[in-house]
Amino acid sequence: MKLVKMSGKVFLVAALLIAALPLAAFAATPTPAPSGNMTIGGGTVTFLNSIKTTLQAIGPALSAIMFVLAGIIYAFGQLQPADARGKYQAWAMGLVVGGFVVGALSVAAPTLASIAGGLLT
Repeated sequence: MKLVKMSGKVFLVAALLIAALPLAAFAATPTPAPSGNMTIGGGTVTFLNSIKTTLQAIGPALSAIMFVLAGIIYAFGQLQPADARGKYQAWAMGLVVGGFVVGALSVAAPTLASIAGGLLT
């Protein structure tokens, strides 16, 4: 029997799908509504609010750390030979883009959570 090697992207998608199974079970847990009826999806709103709170707390610091780390990696890359310099510059630019994304999500987290929460209730 021949073993098939999974590429990194396929493995990542498979791992994310497996990790999402407990979240789906948590989101589908019935929760009591104010009217006394059971609703499905109340756990999702609570989960999104906890993500929002966490992102608001650590997002700006994580963004700043990513910018500083990108600067260090870029400077280290300038000390390397030309053939290796491109790898370090690409890594640093990825960190800069990631820093901007984390910063933007930190600012937009309350709005995104209220929109998602409104869709789920």
